[in-house]
Amino acid sequence: MITKTFTFNYRLNTRRFLAKVMKTYFSILVVSFLVLLSFGETFAQKTIVIDGYKVLPAIVFDGDTMANVLIPQIVVFPKRKFSSKRDLREYQRLIRNLKIVYPYAQIAKYKISEMDAHYRTLKTERERQAYVKQVEKELREEFEHQLVKLTFSQ
Repeated sequence: MITKTFTFNYRLNTRRFLAKVMKTYFSILVVSFLVLLSFGETFAQKTIVIDGYKVLPAIVFDGDTMANVLIPQIVVFPKRKFSSKRDLREYQRLIRNLKIVYPYAQIAKYKISEMDAHYRTLKTERERQAYVKQVEKELREEFEHQLVKLTFSQ
């Protein structure tokens, strides 16, 4: 009789202990899930747009509402000084040429990265050569009449 009572109490105590452990683990799991979920909501704030204008976050300071915006830092250089008029003309020519050629450089950068990504996927040398010829032909058709007008220095 004593052994039966002991085993019954042992089993009952073991079940209670396991139930407490399971409740503890479950509550820890729920709390950690809620914490992770709250982090996702914190960073998912969307900007509000009314009539095409963004509504900025604001702070009320001494009854005055001020926008709370992070403005990137800029560097302002002093006006450039040239030692001679020739240096000034060379600089102006450089800037003019750069303004003419820069858009083509941006397009070339984009097209080359696009071409390189596709080129790496090709397996045989024959496919690669055919692809290069095709891209070269397309680029000539698209830009040749514009590039012929450029000077050598540009």
